[in-house]
Amino acid sequence: MKRTFNQNFILRKSKTNALPTIYLRVTIDGLRTEISANRNCPTDQWNSSQGRVIGRTDVAKKLNSYLDAIEFRIYEIQKELMASGTEFNGDLIKMRFLGLDLEKQKMLVEIFNHHNDQFSELVGKEFSIRTLKKFNTSIRYVKEFILWKYKVKDIQIRHLDFEFINDFEFYLKSKAGCSHNTAMQYIKKHYCPTKILKG
Repeated sequence: MKRTFNQNFILRKSKTNALPTIYLRVTIDGLRTEISANRNCPTDQWNSSQGRVIGRTDVAKKLNSYLDAIEFRIYEIQKELMASGTEFNGDLIKMRFLGLDLEKQKMLVEIFNHHNDQFSELVGKEFSIRTLKKFNTSIRYVKEFILWKYKVKDIQIRHLDFEFINDFEFYLKSKAGCSHNTAMQYIKKHYCPTKILKG
């Protein structure tokens, strides 16, 4: 069965920047998936019909070339999936584009859940139920943050870098309403289950 496939760039109000963020909208059989281009553009400098930046300045040319490259890469991924006979949708294309779909990679939430499961068996022996509750709250915030930032349910441990920690701190303070000290405690608890694997 022939499938419909389309992609176009749009602007969306940014959560962390005064300028709108550029997103690539991939539509497969009428179902939409959006991927952040991690670039911003003023509304009055955006051509919504063409999905590109207006103007012939070096900045506009470079940004449009960057968008062209993203669009081309998405078409490549679609062709690769079709050639391999893999059943795909927008989420799979997005994950492959972000490098999140590789098999048998260590996943952050998966590692954290395993840590908490083991920790729970030691409650009353080496650790308190209060500490376990804090770890469970921390993983809940991690899951919410990953969904908010990446629009996926889990990410590979290799994406745990300074940018991740910085954005997670912003999320805890701005979206979860945590104080600075509380946010730091959750970040430390989030880092604890993964520090051995990062070494």
